[in-house]
Amino acid sequence: MTMISIISVNYKSTPLINDLEARLADLDVEFVVVDNSGDFRPTAKSTKVVDAGGNIGFGQGCNLGVCESVGGGRDVSQPRC
Repeated sequence: MTMISIISVNYKSTPLINDLEARLADLDVEFVVVDNSGDFRPTAKSTKVVDAGGNIGFGQGCNLGVCESVGGGRDVSQPRC
């Protein structure tokens, strides 16, 4: 089991989340991205992408990401420009 899951909600913020993917590459974490805009393309094979089916909002996206994660601890990362 992974120690921690990091959850991020994408809404037209792919470049910011791809940057976070690169920063997490050498860590033992699960990275879950809930895609609210349907345009997210991961750069890391280990990134778990959850299709929200549309813009369900940040809060609901976080909840969906937590439900889809398997880590013992969870952290939510909100992308900002």
